[in-house]
Amino acid sequence: MTLDATKVATGYILTEPLAVSAPRPAWQAAFEFGLLLVTAVLVGALAGDVLASANSAGIFHFPVVAGLVLGVVCADFASGALHWFCDRFFEADTPLLGPMLIVPFREHHDDPQGIVRHGLLELHGNSCIPIIALLLLGRALPATPLLQSWVLFFSLAALATNQFHRWAHDPAPAAPVCWLQRHGLILSPEGHDRHHRGEFQKSFCMTTGWLNPPLDRLDFFPRAERALRALRPARSAKD
Repeated sequence: MTLDATKVATGYILTEPLAVSAPRPAWQAAFEFGLLLVTAVLVGALAGDVLASANSAGIFHFPVVAGLVLGVVCADFASGALHWFCDRFFEADTPLLGPMLIVPFREHHDDPQGIVRHGLLELHGNSCIPIIALLLLGRALPATPLLQSWVLFFSLAALATNQFHRWAHDPAPAAPVCWLQRHGLILSPEGHDRHHRGEFQKSFCMTTGWLNPPLDRLDFFPRAERALRALRPARSAKD
């Protein structure tokens, strides 16, 4: 097999030809469209509540600003935790979990540029399932400006994570995207490159990447992995 020396935006060099995506069934696209539609309705309703709270106390209402910052930071950590878990645990043939979560993450290591070929529905559809659950829970809990703002901005940042990840691999993103990447407001190609060049053991966060430097310095995820694996019961001599 000849080496494909095509360099993607992260600088990762592919060792195999890019895979051709299999056709996706119509029902799957329809289901993902429905998930996006429900998510948009719920986000719009919650955004209306947050705006009403902000308007009553001014645009820089502290709970809203705090909810914005905390929501984005928590989404960045959640993206890293999920990424780490799917990279380091279970296998592709694990029932239910394997095809839904494990396979996409593992395939991405072999074909980093594959995410650039994903359409809107494929990129965001499955992400809507936990986000819808969170939005419904947020509306069921006592309404406070801080909680509503946190749920809203966490949901928006989590939903945007796959898009930010895609742009980090895009060899020619739009100028506004490049501006956001340069100013550290979303995941940058350089920041994400540390994950692909680090044997997939660091820089797991994919929303903004803000937490990657401190978590890497703390060796957070490798330590967490060692701790979790240490909890497994010891195998007997017969095993």
